[in-house]
Amino acid sequence: RIIDFIWESYSKDAKILEIAAGCGQVSFALEKCGFENIEFCEFDKRRVMFSEAIKKGISSDCTIHSCDYRKLNLQQYKLIFVINAAGSHLGVQDYELLAETVLSGTDVILRFDKYGKDNKIFEKLDAHDRINHTNIDFENTGVRGIIRYSATNGRWNYSECTGNWGKIPRKEGIDSNR
Repeated sequence: RIIDFIWESYSKDAKILEIAAGCGQVSFALEKCGFENIEFCEFDKRRVMFSEAIKKGISSDCTIHSCDYRKLNLQQYKLIFVINAAGSHLGVQDYELLAETVLSGTDVILRFDKYGKDNKIFEKLDAHDRINHTNIDFENTGVRGIIRYSATNGRWNYSECTGNWGKIPRKEGIDSNR
């Protein structure tokens, strides 16, 4: 689902960062789909070593960061996403960093129930009046799933998806360069 959504929503030259990437399988898959500027970040040194071996084995150009993602300049990316980061070191304490990142123009995608030990980060981001949130988990309608956060820019705040899988409603002038 996440790969299809990114495929439909972002240009192939968009700079994209996956956080808490494990061995990087989603990032490697995006690269194989033609995305040119894929990076991922993993804190666990064993997973990074495994990622480096995979990268070499498949001749990947993905950039691998072996650090806490909070040390990176997040505002340089078009998209940051997290699929499974249920560790205790992540959570609502990242609200200010993620909100600032979204407001700078970087989209953030988080998977509900899979960021930190609770869902308080979602409550805080959802409540921000300048941050739009859209459920992009189209297969599980009516349930929180994969949430895209983007800046509203004070013009549009929509949360309903079209009937087409993988499409988010676009308003002229917004997201036109993705």
